[in-house]
Amino acid sequence: MRKEFNIERAVEIGKTILDYFKKRKGVFSNIKIESRNDIGMDKEIYLNYITFISSIDYAKGIEADVLWKEGKEWVKKYRWLFLPNELFQRSCKEVMETFLIIRKNSKKVFRLKDIGIWLTIASTLQEFEGKTSKLLERFKKGEVIDAKRVFEFIKDSKEKFPYLSGDKILPMWIKILKEDGGVEFKNMDKIPLPVDRNVARVTYNLIFHEDFNGELSEKKKEEIREVWKEIANRIKVAVIEFDTPLWFLGGKYCSKRKCRICSFKKYCRGNRV
Repeated sequence: MRKEFNIERAVEIGKTILDYFKKRKGVFSNIKIESRNDIGMDKEIYLNYITFISSIDYAKGIEADVLWKEGKEWVKKYRWLFLPNELFQRSCKEVMETFLIIRKNSKKVFRLKDIGIWLTIASTLQEFEGKTSKLLERFKKGEVIDAKRVFEFIKDSKEKFPYLSGDKILPMWIKILKEDGGVEFKNMDKIPLPVDRNVARVTYNLIFHEDFNGELSEKKKEEIREVWKEIANRIKVAVIEFDTPLWFLGGKYCSKRKCRICSFKKYCRGNRV
């Protein structure tokens, strides 16, 4: 049974969150998006950087912004790691030694299993000339790429795109490609909202006015997706636009109980309106 909530109030909350995020107001005033290209990567490297780092940005108890920031250091030192055609020209010894150096220096964000994920993604990209841009062009119509078709293709190719094809990472990857990578997409409104515990906390606190017990079943995820989809439809935006602000709000404020300084405390379950 679907949870009850006040849709008019929920729409007001949604509008306020997006307004604050877009204007970098309140809790979002100091947010820094580490996936942005602030080190002058060329287009092909940058899109591959987004693909590789997204693929190892799965739920593993790390600070995602630290991973994306350290990934830029890997680009500076080991540019060839992000170019599959060059990577596979190197000896196995050099490749493994490089990964182990990264592991040693970045233990908090790079695990040994990430080596296999990275190499699988690199092998798959070789089918597209080693370029994320060529992968995306497969779904291009005119000057615009169909985000829905890209989503469906990757989701149905789990063995070729481990973790990237997941419910949480795949929508995030497409969103970053659009917002930070400048990829022109259509049908962004068809991309579902990734739901993790951070998003769940915000939803339960602000929309459902219930305590979130930490359990996140598929049923709960779907309920949360439906809520934000309805809010997005009312506001006439793609629901994926809520991804970053909800993730940030849930992870930096709700999870740490920083209610007193939260910009949206008047809407919270502790301040019923």
